[in-house]
Amino acid sequence: MICPIDPQSEQAISNPSPQQEIQALCREARQLVRKGDLTSARRLLENGLGEKPRSVAIRCQLASLAMRMGDLVTARRHWEMVVSIDPLHAQGLANLGVIAFREENLDQAADYLRRAIQIDPSQSGAYYNLGLVYRKQGRISLAIQSYRQAFEKDPALVDAGLNLANIYFEQQKFSLAKRCYEQVLRAAPTFMRAKVGLARVSKLISETAKVEPTPIIKFPRRTARKQS
Repeated sequence: MICPIDPQSEQAISNPSPQQEIQALCREARQLVRKGDLTSARRLLENGLGEKPRSVAIRCQLASLAMRMGDLVTARRHWEMVVSIDPLHAQGLANLGVIAFREENLDQAADYLRRAIQIDPSQSGAYYNLGLVYRKQGRISLAIQSYRQAFEKDPALVDAGLNLANIYFEQQKFSLAKRCYEQVLRAAPTFMRAKVGLARVSKLISETAKVEPTPIIKFPRRTARKQS
């Protein structure tokens, strides 16, 4: 039995909604990116944005593509527009933080990243990038907190664990550093920098244990009491 076609459904297929058009456009752009044709993907998205200038989806994809191509000026303009359209867009704020960091605007970068985390505390990448900012500012205790949050939220983010281990090593907190290197290697067993770090800190711990002197306990001297 052949079911009759609903005229409304047929019209919906022939006349896609604006949202469906945007999704199709973004899908086509992603396919071009996968093929390595970044210029055509960018042109396609820019044409689509000309017709739908308030499309957050198109702007996000265009901004990400501009960042990939090293065009931070264009990327920043699109992310700023995304945040203007949607002030609670955590991804937009986080990426503005990344751009500010690359441009050495560390205070602005920290502000964007903190705002992104406040909106979406699950963003491990934002915590990691905030750790980079804090470390460059010399705010080491805050960098440690940010790296730890990033690594706890996403154990696959091994660079966060590695940076945390390196800070502990620099502070000569060798046991903590060793534990972090080991955690990184559990997540990424072939991560060479973590292997090198673990070997280095393990050697130092071993050498320190060999040369550490045995403490000598001194008892107070007892003096004879004079008898009256």
